[in-house]
Amino acid sequence: MYLLIESSTERAMVAIVDEEKILFHVDLPFGYQHSRYLVPQIDLGLRQLNLTLRQMEAIAVGIGPGSFTGLRVGAMTAKALSFASSVPLVGVCTLHTFIPAQEAAYASIIDAKMGGAYLAIQGNHPEILPLDQLGGRLGDELLLVTPSAAQLQPKLARLYPDRAWVWEETAPNPLRMAALARHKFARGEYTLDGHIELSYMGKTQAEKAAIPEKKMQTG
Repeated sequence: MYLLIESSTERAMVAIVDEEKILFHVDLPFGYQHSRYLVPQIDLGLRQLNLTLRQMEAIAVGIGPGSFTGLRVGAMTAKALSFASSVPLVGVCTLHTFIPAQEAAYASIIDAKMGGAYLAIQGNHPEILPLDQLGGRLGDELLLVTPSAAQLQPKLARLYPDRAWVWEETAPNPLRMAALARHKFARGEYTLDGHIELSYMGKTQAEKAAIPEKKMQTG
């Protein structure tokens, strides 16, 4: 069984999956108040199933790209649970957890703010691109899967008014995330000390602040 935690975007979720069966799954309220709901929902899932963390084969957490705050909330929660229970920790690319409801040529896309987007075409390697360069990477009739289209869709519609992109707004897919986690676990791509590398890709707001590099050094 795998405990799944994904909180890198506005659409966060908690799930417990056993092979191809979803035992527990809840989408958290839309937005970035994940810290309010994450641990209570994990506790609820375990109690409903009469399970403990030590019965999990691994804990899988979304490692981004996405919101800096959302990433940190999910990662810190997963790290603490993994370390406390001695359960292996597996990191899964957030973009790869967003897939269409029906099989189709698609790209997973997340608003990176500040004129850019995180992108993974057909589950391939994630990248970050300025919005005015996306047209050269995306096919004319591609399905764009995203956690939130409200901000990104109008921006792309203005830049590319002739493109026939179809948008599908969805939450992370627990079965997809569990499958990715199992593959990584089988390859030995997990940690036992609570350490996890997050995929920020773009610079954070703090890193972009106009602070001279030398002043940030501590000696």
